[in-house]
Amino acid sequence: MVALFTFVARDPISQKAMKINPLEPSTPLQKQRFAERQQVADRRKEARKAGKAGSSEGTTAHCPCTDAARQMIVSSRADSCPGST
Repeated sequence: MVALFTFVARDPISQKAMKINPLEPSTPLQKQRFAERQQVADRRKEARKAGKAGSSEGTTAHCPCTDAARQMIVSSRADSCPGST
């Protein structure tokens, strides 16, 4: 199962969306995962634009279940499991 989350920072007074500092990955693993997910996000944006233009092309480009994403999920589960080898 894959889930996508969007977090929005809200101004406590106006309740409007407010800008926050961008995420800055620091370790090589964080940078790799960030780059992989950025590619998925970019493909999703392009697929939405293509869909708005009336094109049926790229309908699977938005799917987050790419091989890289699957591998990332598997490796992250192994990293977080204390009994894994």
